[in-house]
Amino acid sequence: RGYPVRYCVAFSEMAWCLSSCQAPLQACLRPAMWCLGMRNCHKSDEVWHLSCTSEEAVDKLVEAINKAGENTDQEYVIHKVDKSRLFVQMYSYTRSQWLDVVEVHFQPDKDNGTRATARSFSSGVIPVCCPLAPIFNSLLCWVPFSGNRFNDQRLEAIRNAMDVPVDVIEQNPECCAP
Repeated sequence: RGYPVRYCVAFSEMAWCLSSCQAPLQACLRPAMWCLGMRNCHKSDEVWHLSCTSEEAVDKLVEAINKAGENTDQEYVIHKVDKSRLFVQMYSYTRSQWLDVVEVHFQPDKDNGTRATARSFSSGVIPVCCPLAPIFNSLLCWVPFSGNRFNDQRLEAIRNAMDVPVDVIEQNPECCAP
């Protein structure tokens, strides 16, 4: 009985290694976002207003991602934090190693606070733990699939985990929502 457990752990580590190596290319290519009509089924866009400076908002978002990642079965990995451009990019790996990407751009708001544009999207139909996933996802960019509202839920969880009040100014729900 011990052999399958070790095998699963070894497979899990191998899948994680492959996923983490392919994720930056997959996130850069983002083939699931190429087809205009289909991408709405697996993305979520929101515009937020925060009552703090843009620099503070970047720090609060990083803290919120770490906090929200503790309460989910997905793996949250902060990929980029660029304080000069006021930008944060995060990878979310589902249990099956599908890669979802969250990107948040901040800018000072004229109403004494910060305006944030947040987007969460699925990057492809094939999990990034599969060899050559970015190539196959590029070839299969036309295949429709549902994001199961995970992107909406992820943005909501991150928003709720922030230590500052976040007002949703604009929200574009997924077209395939039940």
